[in-house]
Amino acid sequence: MIIVRIMGGLGNQLFQYAFGRAISLKNSIPVYFDITDYSRSTTNIKRDFELAKFPNIKAKYINSAFLRSAIRLKLIKKITDSEYDISKKKYYSVKLTYFSGYWQNLHYFQDFEATIRKELDIPVLINNQYFQQISQKNSVSMHIRLSDYLLPDNASIYKQLTSKYYIDSFDLIRSKIENPSFFIFSDDIEQAKQILKDVKEDITYIDNNHNTFEDFRLMKACKHNIIANSTFSWWTAWLNQNNEKVVIVPKQWYTYNDVTNIYPEDWVLI
Repeated sequence: MIIVRIMGGLGNQLFQYAFGRAISLKNSIPVYFDITDYSRSTTNIKRDFELAKFPNIKAKYINSAFLRSAIRLKLIKKITDSEYDISKKKYYSVKLTYFSGYWQNLHYFQDFEATIRKELDIPVLINNQYFQQISQKNSVSMHIRLSDYLLPDNASIYKQLTSKYYIDSFDLIRSKIENPSFFIFSDDIEQAKQILKDVKEDITYIDNNHNTFEDFRLMKACKHNIIANSTFSWWTAWLNQNNEKVVIVPKQWYTYNDVTNIYPEDWVLI
């Protein structure tokens, strides 16, 4: 049996779920997901547990302070993402293993892509005021991640995307598809408007009153995607079912290195 820690926002939760689900399928062992973080305040930014909103996920969850105590006392074997080796099976020889990490690596679950996609499928937003526009146009989502990425701790980790990245993305999309309509998603929509104030495009700013799950479903429904260096928009692009989709991504995800194991080969890096 394995237990995978669930922590962070929706994008991180999805990577952790996909990682644990793939291990379970590959080794025919049960997996449980530890959601204890969401019953206590562990960071200055409150995150909601959102995996339960996906109707096809049939997972078993644990919420237990005793589990965390057992881990601290080293009564349960713990593996972090820096220690994990995908090629080895030694972690499954023990009775119980606890995995704690972000697991942002496409290779961890690509062998079970069809299953993961099915389990993460979500209904369309027929009654949403923006959905008809998105479904009827050659829609392109653009994600501008701001608020928490501007905090000192995060600013030292994540590459700060400038307006140049987004302007270059507009140009590249226009060279690849006809009559694009851009739908802008952001955790600070007013600041996003300032970043794009000089852009002359068919733009619609999406304001779902900070409902991240609504934003997620709408971004996924767009035909093409321009993502930030954010796991949130990464998953909307990966789950996008348009076979002809164009996905534009930032080449540099972190301040200290480039990412090579998270992007599918057909995504466009700039």
